[in-house]
This record gives sequence, structure tokens and C-alpha cells, in this order.
Amino acid sequence: MVVVTKAVATSIIWIAFIAVVAMTTMTDADTVLHVSPHGMDDNPGTAESPLATLEGARQRVRQVRVTGEAVTIEFAAGTYWFERPVNFDGEDSGTANGRITYRAATGQEVRFSGGRQVTEWSAVTDTGVRGRLLQEALPHVRVADLRQQGITDYGELSTRGHAIHSEPAEAELFWNDEPMMLSRWPNEGFHTATALDGIQRVTVDTDRVERWVEESDPWVFAYWFYDWTELYEPIVDIDSPNRVLVRSSAVEPRYGIDPKRTRWYGLNLLSELDLPGEYYLDRDNGLLYFWPPASSGTAVLSMAAGFVRADELSHVTFHGMMFEVCRATAITMNGGMDTRIVGCTIRSTGHAGIRVSG
Repeated sequence: MVVVTKAVATSIIWIAFIAVVAMTTMTDADTVLHVSPHGMDDNPGTAESPLATLEGARQRVRQVRVTGEAVTIEFAAGTYWFERPVNFDGEDSGTANGRITYRAATGQEVRFSGGRQVTEWSAVTDTGVRGRLLQEALPHVRVADLRQQGITDYGELSTRGHAIHSEPAEAELFWNDEPMMLSRWPNEGFHTATALDGIQRVTVDTDRVERWVEESDPWVFAYWFYDWTELYEPIVDIDSPNRVLVRSSAVEPRYGIDPKRTRWYGLNLLSELDLPGEYYLDRDNGLLYFWPPASSGTAVLSMAAGFVRADELSHVTFHGMMFEVCRATAITMNGGMDTRIVGCTIRSTGHAGIRVSG
């Protein structure tokens, strides 16, 4: 099992080679199908009339493959957008002497993206929101109405950390292929705790929490005890006069809380959106607030849970593609044999890169 941490933390590139033997050069295939971002899945899959998607290619292989012959599915350069993973099973398998190979065309950049582009950014005019943002941020923060762009599934922040794995992740924002940062305070480093009243009430070392009283869904990232037992969890209430963060009784730190060891920062805070690259998603109203780090670029919000889900798939190769931006594990394989992922880049996933079992 290969595990990739949260994409918002860093953009990690995995070059995955999963094979018992090294990938050899492609042999001549009995059947070649073509796929292009400009194709249609009703097409036959010829070079002149290509297919459009991985799912369309999978279905076409079933229609045209002669038992025992090799099939190559060649993807032309471009981005292929996924709304959901493509499910493969034993019927999609090749044979030891007749592999099925899904590959990028030679020398071409082929991207499988599980995101949706976000456009139509505008200045923030809502007086209530403007009153919560810091003055220095107002000229820079932009807002996009996701519902008007047909984006309504945002996922939910979930408790996660040491020995707690949530899947899928919430929607995350990327700009020019780089992960952006959910608005937080402080922007770097941590603050500490000073006292503990039971396990739910943590007194902290700053009155900054007073700014967060009106936040609809504030969270905290903390090392409550050991420096290797991190925990993301919701803040259920803020006692600002006493500088107290109130924790949920449903979330129990694995080793308890020691104020002398505690390090924490707040996140998912609209009022703290004050740095290029920070963003905040208002799930109730479908509004995405963002301080773009440059005057031009492409914003993509993660949507699909992954790209490939294979069950008892054998003698199939995925070669030379880029799998990027999804909320969960990019490629999951269960059972089967001799399925290879060769020369592929896997990045910006919400959970694992590749998971193999059975």
C-alpha cells in the first residue's frame, strides 16, 4: 500500500511502478483504439473517430476484443475530466499473451483530472463578509458562486489525524497545479495552551479566538500530546472572554491533552483569509472565497473520489498518464494478477496514491 497524505499539505508526486518485472517496450497490438478529449464515446475509436473517456474505452474494449489478442488504447494529449472512478472487473482483463494496455500517446502529456475548473471570480460585495475580512485582504479576495457553475457537492471536513483516516476528503482547491491552503491562523507555526479544564475546555495563549466567534465551522489542528499524534477536529464553541476553545466530547485524543506539550492552529476560518493562496468554502451558500497568488491562472476544485477501481483485474497496464486532483485514493486494486502501473505521475490526492490488496 502506498499512502499519500492530505493534498492541501503539499503537492506530492508519486512515480508508480507496480510490476513483478520491469515494463518492456510495447509490442505490436492486434487492436489499437484511440481516445481524445475531442472525441465521442459513440465513435468507433479509430484515429479519425476517437473515443472520449477511459470509461468509453473500457466498454469499447469489451465490444471489439478477440479472446487472447492484445489491445492498446492510446490517449491523445490533453485533460480528461472525471466525475467518478471507472470500475474495472475480471471481464476487463487481458491474458498473459494478450495484454490490454491503456497508455499515453508517445511523447504526449495526458492528464486524468478529478476536478472541476472554477471561473467567474468577482470582488466581495457582501457587507457582512467584508466586515469579517481583514482590511488588507479586501482588495485581493475574490468569490465564485459554485452553484451557478453547477458545483454543489463540496464534501465535509472530517476528523482525521494519527491512526484516524477519513475517506474521501472534502473538496480542495488547486491553482496552476499547486494545492492552496485552507484559511488558517497563524499563517505559519503554532500557538500553545495554558490550561485544561477537563478534556473539552482548552485555555489558549491568545485572545485572537475572539475573531472566530461568528465562524460557522471553525476547526483546529493540534498536537495535544506527542509531536507525532496530530489531530484535525472541529471547534464546537468558543468562550472568547476566557480564551477557551471548546472541543467535541465525541473526539478523544489518543493520548490525552497536556497543556505543556500542546501546539495548535485554527483553520477553516473566513475571518483569517489574509494571505495569497488561502481559500475558504462557504458550504451553506455555495460560495468559494480565494486570494489568488497571481493575476492569472487556473483554479480547480477536487470532485471525483478517484480514477480507477479494479476488482480481480489481470494482465492490464496503465502507462504514462498523470492522475491528479481527487478526493480519495487515485487507484485501488483488489485481487487479480500482473496488473501494472508504469511511468505514471500520481499527485494531489485527498487520501492514498495507490492501494493494492488481495
